Amino acid sequence: MPDIKIPATRQTPEIDFAFSRGHLLMTGEVYPENAVAFFTPLTQAVSDYLNRSGEVPVTFVLGLKYMNSASTKMVFQLMGVLDKAASGGRKITLEFRHDPDDDMMIEFAEDMKADYVWLNVELLEVA
Repeated sequence: MPDIKIPATRQTPEIDFAFSRGHLLMTGEVYPENAVAFFTPLTQAVSDYLNRSGEVPVTFVLGLKYMNSASTKMVFQLMGVLDKAASGGRKITLEFRHDPDDDMMIEFAEDMKADYVWLNVELLEVA
């Protein structure tokens, strides 16, 4: 499966899905005009990758600074795909990078930890 690399824009995050290494990265701000159109192909690609790549451990690095409500919903859907794979025994780590003073993102990370019990969620403070 080919890797996906999309540079960040003012409204969309950097995407670096290095499927070849089991390392998926999404960082920046995310408030595209059409969140469904932006996230659907990414979620499908991750789902396809998880279905084809066997038992390769996966690390998903999520370092978002801002999300609109539509994007929040889509990120939760993407994490649901990861959690489903993890519930089947796949080793998946969600590395959630956040500013130590960003209460909204910390709360979002805590919600993910509570909702996606199969994922190994690690909260990492970054400056």
